Amino acid sequence: MNRTERKAARGNQGEDKWTGKRRLLPEANEEKRRKRVARPEEEEEPVDLMALVATQYRERWEWRYRRGREPYEDATSIPPMRYTDEPPPPINRVGCTDAVVVFSVKVTELSDGLEWPLDVYGVVAARDSADHNRNLLFNRTRDNCQTLTAEDASLLLTGPSHAIMKVRAVDYDVELKAKGESPSQDKLLSFFVDKNYYTPGERRQGVRCHTCSSQLSTVVVMVGHLKQTVEATMTIRVTEGSWPTRYHGRFAARISNLDDRDMVLFDSRDEAITVMSNGTIELTRRAVSVEKNGELRILVDAWLDDGDLETASVANGEVLFAPRRSGRSKGVCDVGFSRIEVTVAWSLVVNR
Repeated sequence: MNRTERKAARGNQGEDKWTGKRRLLPEANEEKRRKRVARPEEEEEPVDLMALVATQYRERWEWRYRRGREPYEDATSIPPMRYTDEPPPPINRVGCTDAVVVFSVKVTELSDGLEWPLDVYGVVAARDSADHNRNLLFNRTRDNCQTLTAEDASLLLTGPSHAIMKVRAVDYDVELKAKGESPSQDKLLSFFVDKNYYTPGERRQGVRCHTCSSQLSTVVVMVGHLKQTVEATMTIRVTEGSWPTRYHGRFAARISNLDDRDMVLFDSRDEAITVMSNGTIELTRRAVSVEKNGELRILVDAWLDDGDLETASVANGEVLFAPRRSGRSKGVCDVGFSRIEVTVAWSLVVNR
């Protein structure tokens, strides 16, 4: 085969005179373009931008903080009451600091065919500069879901385990799933990291609402910002009388400068209160932050739910505390059938 025949056999290809590489001639390029236009375009799956940002956040976190140490999923190992009974070490990083109180986390605005009720599990956590690990607010496995309804779509929070500092940034780490008939049918309800930085001169007090939307839902995180705080850790105990067997109960903390909004410490809801043998009532949330010049009010509500709200028996009480830098404070409230003792352990926090 001579040169002319070989060129014809190659079809509409030519040779670049400068590089010697084969190239498509103009008419071949046009044919390729027509075929590309004629081919139906494949539908691209929508991109969840919030999930993409959360994935990138995790990659940066692992590069910056892990370095062969605890993994991304680890919860904070910092306990409450670190300096309640012992003086802090002689360093400048322990003292009063700005802090965040998380009031509620609520799922709203379902999409993509999701309907109430939903069985939800997963993690909601706050990360601050204490150790950058998860300070868990909500943590449930697939076998222990919470059922959310259109009337009550707020997660039952069980944290934080220690005060959330607002020194540099507080990142809200959310990964929630809706349970399906099988694990393969579970849906990623919400996956995002909401980063919040604080700049000098920014208003340091008040209630704020963080709203983050993903493909399947919107999550609303209601928080309170406080200035120059100490950590308060509560315990509740029945000291006189007894808690009636059929009575329900609710315990809440109300912190000054936060619009009289309650941080629920425990709510038995449709169940009666369980009292331990030593009179202690276990709280689901114990640690809050209180401004050093503010006040902490503990509210106690008890009721007998006999199915008739008009005739339901209701009792309540409250105890007021002034913050301290260390040690413990005790107060007692009378709810009629018993006396409730509230103990608050005060502590400074690591300020860094």
